[in-house]
Amino acid sequence: MFGRSTVALATLVATGSLFLVGCGSSSTPAASAANKAHPAWPSTITIGAIPSENATALQASLKPIEDLIKQKLDINVKVFSGTSYSALIEAQKAHKVDLVEYGPLSYYIAKHTGAGVENIGILTQSATDDGSYHSIAWANSKQTDVKSVADFKGKKTCFVDPASTSGYLFPSYGLLKAGLDPKKDVSPVFAGAHDASIESIAKGTCEVGFSEDIIAPQLEKAGKLKASDVRQVWQSPTIPGSPIAVSTSLPKDLRDQLKKVLTTDGNVDQLTKLGICSGATACQDTLGMWGFKDPSVADYSVIDEVCAETKSTSCTNAG
Repeated sequence: MFGRSTVALATLVATGSLFLVGCGSSSTPAASAANKAHPAWPSTITIGAIPSENATALQASLKPIEDLIKQKLDINVKVFSGTSYSALIEAQKAHKVDLVEYGPLSYYIAKHTGAGVENIGILTQSATDDGSYHSIAWANSKQTDVKSVADFKGKKTCFVDPASTSGYLFPSYGLLKAGLDPKKDVSPVFAGAHDASIESIAKGTCEVGFSEDIIAPQLEKAGKLKASDVRQVWQSPTIPGSPIAVSTSLPKDLRDQLKKVLTTDGNVDQLTKLGICSGATACQDTLGMWGFKDPSVADYSVIDEVCAETKSTSCTNAG
């Protein structure tokens, strides 16, 4: 659904990003009409994401979570389409956004630029999954001279977004390890979404490029990619799961309840038991993920290490 499962949801992207915006005042996220049972809570919040497809697909993929929040917290939900990781970070810093599903790098940036965020859940693909994933480097199948990322020199290279963990930070790390400067030794193109990146590679718009690991299987399943169109030439070190972060400007009891609802009932098994989904398989197809787990399952220290290695502008600006 969110973050890494960008095709099924319409990414986030990143992978992907979900956020809740309190309706009403632009300066106070919870300034909408008061919730009857909890006067300090908003009565309506808005779930948003960076779409990879269209508004209808985005709305459909978010529907189970909308219904869950309404059922458990009596808060109405609206959907909003965002445009970039940076825009979501700035919106959360400005207290216009309450809840954002970040990639690990964009979460790092949000934390280090004063957004005031608390990790309340990790996106996972199964009940036994810890949410970790990888960045994959691809070459268009016609690029027969490309055997590894070291062969990307001079190539038109698709990345996702400057604030994307698997779509830029870890790819930059891989290129640097291969002796290439990701800004000078390749011709960078920011596709805006993981599916757009790999589709551009398949079409030859980019000769090579990167996406998170789950995207190619999703596109193949949807009939949007032929396995023969691209070749995998590199896999990144393990990336920790994408966090969902709530603004610390919200009342603590609401933050605690959002965490409890998402990590307890925000998965296909519970959504099915609650009657929100008609079946676990159909629910997972709709969400594009299994659900949320407690933040303790992820270790983000690798982001600090890769930021130190790459000296990424995004990481530097976050400090």
